[in-house]
Amino acid sequence: MMADALSQKGKVVVGDTGNTEQEDLMELKRMGLQLGVGPEGSQLAHIKIRSVLRDKVLEAQLVDEGIGKIKGRIEQGKELSFQVLPKGLVAMGKRV
Repeated sequence: MMADALSQKGKVVVGDTGNTEQEDLMELKRMGLQLGVGPEGSQLAHIKIRSVLRDKVLEAQLVDEGIGKIKGRIEQGKELSFQVLPKGLVAMGKRV
């Protein structure tokens, strides 16, 4: 299993690591995995994967003066090419 492959952060390989099963489980838990035991004693893991690109764009937009001006024009009804998406992200049409 590889984690954070897109952001090129660390990876975790379960199975051939030389770690004990407990150490592997703790590492997966630190990564935010939900762990459980199935009816046959097998271990199940669920992971939620989401892109961080939107978050980075939003962070950049929050400090960008030009985007602030566009938001003001949107609120005044003077800017029709742009829209404010949920969570405050400014997009041109459907493109961020």
